[in-house]
Amino acid sequence: MPRKTLLACVLAILLMPASVFAQNTILTGVARSETQLPVPGALLPVPSLQLTTVTNTYGPHRFEIPPESVPSQPVTVEVTSIAYSDASETITLRPGIVRLNITIAEQAIALDEVVVTGTVDRQERRAQAAVVSQIDAARIAQVAPITSVANLLTARTPGVMIRGG
Repeated sequence: MPRKTLLACVLAILLMPASVFAQNTILTGVARSETQLPVPGALLPVPSLQLTTVTNTYGPHRFEIPPESVPSQPVTVEVTSIAYSDASETITLRPGIVRLNITIAEQAIALDEVVVTGTVDRQERRAQAAVVSQIDAARIAQVAPITSVANLLTARTPGVMIRGG
């Protein structure tokens, strides 16, 4: 009898972590454009749970939600990204893995200007230790097609090196 009790205790201890993990909810998936390309840098907040994540280069998102935070009613996952329309999906969470693949529509936006700085505080142009450049996108667009901000900045701004995936 003591051997069976000992065996039962050992099995219970070994299996306990798996049962605890199974209670968590893992919300995972990929944010994609309408052309099925991944959307890098998309912000995915779940306001009702006060959770937020950001997609990486390949568009995946992942939330690990403890059992005490999983509501009994559906939650809304929002998606926002520059150059895309905002979107939201309502889902019901349950213990285990919940997949949510989101497709968002591209939306053309007009930028008046893009300012990129590497300083901590605001400084006047003449007080900058670094080179300050200005690009007139409207003038360049009359001469050459511009397909992206990276295309606009490449070879037109001294010291700028753009690497993409």
